[in-house]
Amino acid sequence: MCDNFRSVITSAVGGWLLNLNRGESDDIAFCIQLGLILPKLQATIKEDLLSISQELMTVIQAGSLDNQTVDINEIKNILMKDLEIFVDRDIMPPLDAILNPPVEDTVVAASEGDVEDASDEESVAS
Repeated sequence: MCDNFRSVITSAVGGWLLNLNRGESDDIAFCIQLGLILPKLQATIKEDLLSISQELMTVIQAGSLDNQTVDINEIKNILMKDLEIFVDRDIMPPLDAILNPPVEDTVVAASEGDVEDASDEESVAS
């Protein structure tokens, strides 16, 4: 599946080569993650995220005892939780709005307009 997907994505994204080995995974989501999303994340947010991570490490080191080493997994856990909150709060709502646009109130407005027109006609008739 990745081989077929590779040719489609390669043409769709202007010649990117997917670095997927045969048998690595036939899951299309995995192919998308490695071939499309991961390279874009690396190209766009890697340096900023590294800078934020280093700042977090400095804060944790400053709050640690002199002889206590900072656990890299602690930094990763904090980053992952914050990234999840960020995605849930700042990325998913706009995507949800695109996928599930609000229903237009034109049906309700048209019905209300019909009611107003009917009451106007009743006023004129009286």
